[in-house]
Amino acid sequence: MNLPPPKACRGCGLLVHWVTLASGKRMQLNSIGDSRAGRVFFHAGKWQVASRTVQPPPATTLYVPHFATCPNASQFRGKGRK
Repeated sequence: MNLPPPKACRGCGLLVHWVTLASGKRMQLNSIGDSRAGRVFFHAGKWQVASRTVQPPPATTLYVPHFATCPNASQFRGKGRK
């Protein structure tokens, strides 16, 4: 798997992994996989987000986007958009 080294979140200090999705967007993931709540997975050489049309293969580790669990996510909401 292509999981980059963890870095500390600037909002809460937890360790997160920055990945580049197949769409080209960058996303922070919680450092521990969560097969029940996770939506992001690595398959066929790229990071993908599970949806109705894109499903992870069986026994794939799923990760939760850190933005969904960060207690300070609101301080980053809307940054970079103009």
